[in-house]
Amino acid sequence: MRSFPRTCLALGFALAAILLPSVGYAATLSLSPSSGSYGVGKTFTVNIMADSGSDSFNSANATINFDKDLLSVQTVSKIGSALSLWAVEPKSSNTGGTVNFEGGNTSALAGKQQLISITFKALKEGKASVTIASGSVLAADGKGTDILKDKGSASYDLAASSPPTDTSTPSDASPPSDLNVPLPDLPVITSTSHPDENKWSLAKKAKLAWDLPPDVTVVRLALDTNPKTVPTTTYDPAITDKEFDSLTQGTMWFHLRYKNDGGWGPTAHRKLMIDTDPPQPFTLETKDPKEQGGEVTLVFSATDTLSGIDHYEISVDGSNPLKIDHSDVPDSGYILKDQTPGDHSVSVKAFDAAGNSAEAQAKFTIPGTIKTASAATQDETQASTNWTLIGFIAMVALSAFLLGFLILERRGFRHEKYVAKRESDEVRDIVGNIFAALREEVGEQTGQLFQRPNPSAQDREVMMRINEAIDLSEELIAKEVEDVRKILM
Repeated sequence: MRSFPRTCLALGFALAAILLPSVGYAATLSLSPSSGSYGVGKTFTVNIMADSGSDSFNSANATINFDKDLLSVQTVSKIGSALSLWAVEPKSSNTGGTVNFEGGNTSALAGKQQLISITFKALKEGKASVTIASGSVLAADGKGTDILKDKGSASYDLAASSPPTDTSTPSDASPPSDLNVPLPDLPVITSTSHPDENKWSLAKKAKLAWDLPPDVTVVRLALDTNPKTVPTTTYDPAITDKEFDSLTQGTMWFHLRYKNDGGWGPTAHRKLMIDTDPPQPFTLETKDPKEQGGEVTLVFSATDTLSGIDHYEISVDGSNPLKIDHSDVPDSGYILKDQTPGDHSVSVKAFDAAGNSAEAQAKFTIPGTIKTASAATQDETQASTNWTLIGFIAMVALSAFLLGFLILERRGFRHEKYVAKRESDEVRDIVGNIFAALREEVGEQTGQLFQRPNPSAQDREVMMRINEAIDLSEELIAKEVEDVRKILM
């Protein structure tokens, strides 16, 4: 019976060991190799390694500092990396003496893993230090627990008398034919199709060129996905450029070395980054439209497996696009401001670092009164009323003129001069009364027109034209009447 409690206790500890998360995570970031001797003008490669032991991780980042007076970064490579997704692409700054990256993986990693590799060039004699200034290794525990415990450092002796350390020297290299002839320098490779080796490109065709020193007679070159390949394809006589018609997507490397009478020189490596696939399809949602400020929140997030998302372009109702950097779009959504009330359509284009794009579209409605539409309707109504009034005035003026003319025609030749003169005076009085009534009617109509708030320039022009028409008609009739009176005198 005494053994029963002990058994229960043992089972309890076993259960706790299974159910409770483990503690004491410990991972390290290190540089490999951590020491070495290299000749000035030579290049060497340092790998950034993560070691989590038996614990699993799925993300890592680091900032590496190096002595910029003694070292210069030639390339930073992801080739051979255990990481496949990059929040921050590996990049370097020779002016700042830094290299940094941030990447992850879809599946858990464990043990010792290579993250990136850095190729340095020794600039001058001295003891160069390279340190991991900051970083983290995140556990694959669903919480992103930082399990980094130690960050490594390295020190390299740089001397003019150091033996050659170019690891790309082929095992079948022929010995120098003349020990007094210096070996060729490291080739300098340029490309018109891919001018910047640290930028992604859409071009699947590559053209590379190099200047051929006078003493170089033979070259060797290669193109593959390995940053350290020693080329074996020989061109004799030497060529000065090479074209490749179909590059595979991802990061490739072009390798070149020279040979003169002294033998084979060091190998130069030129990186080519190709991405022709658009970003993954993504969705665009609109939420929380507000009348105040004309705001609407756009929720979107695009991904790209190769070069990564660089920026977005937002266009509303087909307007000129607004460019937004990928880092400026928060997870909560991008707030679009100053939108007018009414229905709108919006499109968001996501561009990767190579220039490929994918698009998503949506619609949204900003609440509020659509002032522009109502103002346009009011203007149309006013315009209609104005033209009607002008037609009315013209008809009245014409009727008054014809009436006066008929009266003169009918009476001017049927009576004596005295009677005709008297009749002409009556015509003058009648026409005057007609125009007085006409002016009164026009005044009422224009008064109603100008009771509207903020009369437009068109309303004022209509009033001026009406008054001019009345004045002209009255002046013409008065002149005709006066001519008749002069005849009768």
